[in-house]
Amino acid sequence: MRATDYSKIGQALAKHDHKNKTHSYDALYAIFIELHASEGQQTQKEVNYYAMSDAYRDTARTLSLSEESLDLTPLQVAYKKHELEALNK
Repeated sequence: MRATDYSKIGQALAKHDHKNKTHSYDALYAIFIELHASEGQQTQKEVNYYAMSDAYRDTARTLSLSEESLDLTPLQVAYKKHELEALNK
């Protein structure tokens, strides 16, 4: 699998969770374990797990913010985005 495929998995799961109002962050690790059964593979591909996890988190935040922004002014939306970016650093 390519590194971008892991990010796509994380994004797709976040979109599914957002649509269904669920939270399956633990499913990311289960998917990763299924893809890489041996510990050696898991160690080698660990960076891909983090990419998948980051994509899930970022997509979930973006979807949540876009939903919240329906009731906010443009200035409030900009402040929220800035606040989330500051929390990520």
